[in-house]
Amino acid sequence: MKNLIQKGRIFPWLDRSLSRERKKHEIIDGQQRLTTFMLILRAFHKDFENRQDNNGINIRQNIEKCIWKYDEFENPLKDELKITSEVAGDDDKDEFLSILKNGNAPKRI
Repeated sequence: MKNLIQKGRIFPWLDRSLSRERKKHEIIDGQQRLTTFMLILRAFHKDFENRQDNNGINIRQNIEKCIWKYDEFENPLKDELKITSEVAGDDDKDEFLSILKNGNAPKRI
């Protein structure tokens, strides 16, 4: 699967590069689609949070691997996302990251 993603076969709409100074991948084109995809994944994860059957647990665990980093014992680190935004303004960035972390949009006044 990793090789297919690297070759652009899974997400052909995503153009990325490796920043050698920062040692991470940067999205050149496809930020909005990736943001939407991550929010959809988080919505599915929230939907599966209370399911205790094997299929529900497996789906939830697979989604977790896409959203959060993991510790050495294969537990998701829900404060350490696999994605961050360097394009959005601070308010939008904070809202996006908050939704990914806790599954809820912030309440607006």
